[in-house]
Amino acid sequence: MALKRAHTRFFWRKIKDKYRLTIYNTTTYEEVFNVNLSKLNVLVIFGTTITLTAVIVTTLIAYTPLKEFIPGYPDGKTNEQIILNQIKIDSIEYKLKIKEQYLENLKLILSGGVPKTYKTDSINKTTKKLTELNIKKSKEDSILRDQVEKEDKYSVISKELSEKNSKTENSINSLSFYPPVKGIVLEKFNSEKNHFAIDIVGKEKSPICSVLDGSVIFVGYTIETGNVIYIQHKNNILSVYKHIRNVSVQQGDYVLKGKAIASIGNTGKLSTGPHLHFELWENGIPLNPENYINFE
Repeated sequence: MALKRAHTRFFWRKIKDKYRLTIYNTTTYEEVFNVNLSKLNVLVIFGTTITLTAVIVTTLIAYTPLKEFIPGYPDGKTNEQIILNQIKIDSIEYKLKIKEQYLENLKLILSGGVPKTYKTDSINKTTKKLTELNIKKSKEDSILRDQVEKEDKYSVISKELSEKNSKTENSINSLSFYPPVKGIVLEKFNSEKNHFAIDIVGKEKSPICSVLDGSVIFVGYTIETGNVIYIQHKNNILSVYKHIRNVSVQQGDYVLKGKAIASIGNTGKLSTGPHLHFELWENGIPLNPENYINFE
């Protein structure tokens, strides 16, 4: 036991022994630098340096775009494609729910039931048996009914116009877009070259506005496209803004048409100068923004 304690004291004494590190000038033998060190000090300094280096590297990878250089980590284009796929999936799920509800209501109607979208209480209070009603048609009423039925029967043009108007109300052509920015369209929309956007050159720091009312579904940064904003509008319309700066909205915000959301910038590796990369999508299909918006 005593021998073990002696070995322990000898070990701590040796690890705490001081050593002098001196640096000399080989020509003049002048002492340039010296420091007193021990084995324990060297171990502490070495361990602290490794720990700080690991913390700094981990922080840079976790909270900066450097993580995109890690093999296997998705880049900016992959993230954008994931977001677009998610939007398409949400639209498909929404349409499936509507069709399921339609089929369920249709089954209820065919079986004599009441669709779920109606309130049965209000219907029951106002419903009466046909045998209890005492309805008598007057001569004038019969003549008027015949005239209306004949007009409806042969009014093919009016029916087509009404159907066309109802479709137009839900189409993108019925919407009034606000120009995101005024400027010169440097590069136009070209689906053959996979350029599903237009590049608008404008004065740096000029405000960029939302083209329609909508919800901000993504705000982020990628090495290639810089700062990016995605806004979801009604009728499954999506607007995308890239290479921007001074972002003033957050994910989840609801913005109004014409509201400033950022300013023209030069962020991202693919940017060659202050401009706005603007995209317009409908139901997952890219559209030419110049067909709907005047940028001059």
